[in-house]
Amino acid sequence: MNSSVTTHINAQAKGIFLMKASIVCTLVAVVFLFVALVPGASGTCTNPNSILNATYGWEGHALGAAGNTKGPKIGDFVPFVQAGHITFDGNGNFSGAHDTMFGAGLLPHVDSGTYSVNSDCTTGTVSFATGVGFKMNIVITSGGQEIKYVGVNTGNINSGTMRL
Repeated sequence: MNSSVTTHINAQAKGIFLMKASIVCTLVAVVFLFVALVPGASGTCTNPNSILNATYGWEGHALGAAGNTKGPKIGDFVPFVQAGHITFDGNGNFSGAHDTMFGAGLLPHVDSGTYSVNSDCTTGTVSFATGVGFKMNIVITSGGQEIKYVGVNTGNINSGTMRL
């Protein structure tokens, strides 16, 4: 064989190889696309509340309307901190206890209420059954190991973290 025929055969073989590689890459991409579209793989889950079925330690930081509080103030607000535990039952209910340092006093609380995890299994709400109507908006992170929250009720803004 002369060198021009060999070059032509090598170019043809290279083209066939590249075409096969391109087809394989396309097939792999299509498979990944279909796997991503399978229900459950797209960020939905079948029983969202069940992912919270444990006891978490939690701490929060907040600002409350100052009112007649004797403690230090930031503008018209009094800073306060909270620490406690909360147990989610996997069925939309919780119980627990926490202490709040508000101004110059420590206030113990017994907690109960309901929660709801959205179908994306990463966001939801926690509603306390107290007279103040405290509600947390939550984000579940680290595979359920941690929950970040923000909460607002009349006169207060609150944020914190719950951890297993």
